[in-house]
Amino acid sequence: MKIVFFGTSENSVMLLEGIAPHFEVVEIVTTPDAAAGRKQTLTPSLVAQFAAKSELLKKIPLLKPAKLKDPEFISALRSLSADLFIVLSYGKILPKEVINLPPLKTINVHPSLLPLYRGATPMPSALLDGAAVTGNTIIAMDEEMDHGPILAQRKVDVGADETYPELEEKLALDSVSLVLETVPLYARGELLPREQDHSRATYTSMIKKSDGKIDWNLPAQTIYNRYRAYYRWPGIWTTWNGEILKILGCRPTPGAHTEHPGTMLANGTVACGEGTLLELKTIQRAGKNPTDIESFLRGNKNFVGAILK
Repeated sequence: MKIVFFGTSENSVMLLEGIAPHFEVVEIVTTPDAAAGRKQTLTPSLVAQFAAKSELLKKIPLLKPAKLKDPEFISALRSLSADLFIVLSYGKILPKEVINLPPLKTINVHPSLLPLYRGATPMPSALLDGAAVTGNTIIAMDEEMDHGPILAQRKVDVGADETYPELEEKLALDSVSLVLETVPLYARGELLPREQDHSRATYTSMIKKSDGKIDWNLPAQTIYNRYRAYYRWPGIWTTWNGEILKILGCRPTPGAHTEHPGTMLANGTVACGEGTLLELKTIQRAGKNPTDIESFLRGNKNFVGAILK
């Protein structure tokens, strides 16, 4: 079967790597190079970087269209005579002209149990909610975001301490087997698409750097869920004496307190909302190396009793 793969991010790389040996990938489509890092250097997407290094994929044409309705782009896709387009975390909504181009049209792999967590950040959103279960859904795409009928769906457990990169890898690996099971059935017409219950739909928001600032009035578990969700970016942080302090490792701990939320206690824990406690494990001052909390306390005697903000 000839396929065109659309993807941009890390989980797209893992899916592409897993399914490429089983299909004839005739084209890879990813987003244009984007500015990255302090020097804002134009950098290819993770999918583009992977394809360039892969012995299996480096000879396959790679497209980075700026406009998906560009007649030249659509003509290039049509000339490939692909049977199916597969999309995961591409980053742009495909127009109808692209979706309906191949005989089997276009399927989208979405890392949530749709209709829950539609949008660009389903995995962080599940972690923010403290979800114990999420999963992958394969839909037949339509013009609306994550809206099309369901072809296949599978639940995946979320570990209580699982961070975003760990969940992303787990779901990406699961998506490989789900795609390999689903596509042959879909191609043979043996799957009956199931309309989503749109009344149950929930939507995710884009993550901003400011989302990582800790509100110590929140319960410790809520703060910990933010740590898990924002582990890759933007991380979670607070301020101490006007200086940014990154929290690189933490966990809720049993016990209670009557202190003002944000108060640093002698045992390396912070007083949080609703009388809960968050134990700090690893922290980092601006411009300094990460350090474990025990070492930090020994070198900063005035940290105990301070109120983090």
